[in-house]
Amino acid sequence: MQTVDAPPSTDSDTTPPDPKRWFVLAVVMVGTFMAVVDDSIVNVAIPAIRSDLHAPFAQVKLVVAAYTLAYGVLLVTGGRLGDIFGHKGLFIVGLLAFTAVSEACSAPTPTSPPTSGLTVRFVIVSVPKTAYRSFGYKE
Repeated sequence: MQTVDAPPSTDSDTTPPDPKRWFVLAVVMVGTFMAVVDDSIVNVAIPAIRSDLHAPFAQVKLVVAAYTLAYGVLLVTGGRLGDIFGHKGLFIVGLLAFTAVSEACSAPTPTSPPTSGLTVRFVIVSVPKTAYRSFGYKE
C-alpha cells in the first residue's frame, strides 16, 4: 500500500486572516443592496411612467426588457473586465458611475433607465470575487 504525504505547508497557510475582511464584505453587500433597490425602483415606477408618458403597457414592458437586457449583457462583460483590470477597481468605478447616473436620472430631463442598469452591473459582478479574495480559501 502506498501512502501519500501531505503537501508542504506554505506561508499562506500560516498567515492570519485580514482583519478588514468583514468591512470589505459589508461594503460589497451594500453595493449589492443598491443594485437590488435600483431594480425595485424601476418596477415601482412603472405605473408613474405609464401615466406620465401616456404609454401603452407594451411600451412599458419594453423599458423593463431593456433594463433586464442591460443586466444580462453586462454580467459576462463585467466579469471579464474585472478579471482584466481587477475587481476592486471595477467595483469602485461601477459604484461611482452608478451614483453619477442615478443623480442624472433625478434631473428634470432624466436619462433612460437602462443607463443606470449598465453601470450597476459592474458593481454586481465584482462582489463574489471581492468577497472570495477577502476571506480566502479556507473560510
